[in-house]
Amino acid sequence: MTRVKKGKKTRKRKFFLVTKGFRNRRKNVFRLSKQAYIKSLYKKYTDFKKRKSIFKKKWIKIVNNFISFWGIKYNKFIRLLKLKNIIINKYILYILTLNFPFLFQKIVSYIIGC
Repeated sequence: MTRVKKGKKTRKRKFFLVTKGFRNRRKNVFRLSKQAYIKSLYKKYTDFKKRKSIFKKKWIKIVNNFISFWGIKYNKFIRLLKLKNIIINKYILYILTLNFPFLFQKIVSYIIGC
C-alpha cells in the first residue's frame, strides 16, 4: 500500500483557519485567503512600528510638558543629559515624570545647575 502524505486540503485548511474572520471570499477561496494572510502579516508589522512611534511621541510630549516648568525645551534637556553623561531613555523619563516627580525634579535641577 502506498503512503499518503497530507494533501492540498490540510495546506489549504491552515490558511482558512487563519483567515476565518475575514470578509467576503477572502475567508473561503484559497488564493484570496493566502494573499490576505500575507498582507495581514505585512500590515501587522507596519502597524506595530507605527504604534511604537505614536507612543514615543506621547512620552516626549508629557516629558516636555513637565520640563516646561523650568523653562527648558525637550531637545535642550536631552542635549544636557548627554553632556552630563546621564543615560536615560524616553520611556524611563516618562515613568519618572508620572510616578516619581520628585526624583525627576532632582534630575532636572542637577542638569540645570540650580
